[in-house]
Amino acid sequence: MKELIFLSPREALAKIHAGALLIDLRDDYFKNGRYYDVGEIVSIFYKEFPEKYRDLPKDRLLILADYVGIHSKELGFFLLSQGYEQVASLVGGIVDWVKDGMPTIIDHAEELVGGCACQLKKRKRVKE
Repeated sequence: MKELIFLSPREALAKIHAGALLIDLRDDYFKNGRYYDVGEIVSIFYKEFPEKYRDLPKDRLLILADYVGIHSKELGFFLLSQGYEQVASLVGGIVDWVKDGMPTIIDHAEELVGGCACQLKKRKRVKE
């Protein structure tokens, strides 16, 4: 079996420019107004991944990305067990992607606010 590749944000961006496909595993609510700005992206929520992965191409490097890199690693090993040979995990997910200054679309209206993860909610719009 092939091994899972671990890529930094900069390495992942170079691979995407070379034809790799980014798979965003985050739930829409927890995207927190931050989106990878790399052109072609496939979004599959990680909990639905085992039912929806079969349409992913086997002839391209697939880079799995989530919030901080936990689910991407888990599902990377899953894809390898299903016969995929070109699979990578984005180390640090969107958090490190943004921190490293990689191309990102930020929608401030979708940012989550709150003092505790159990109380996060979307920011209220302020009339101008």
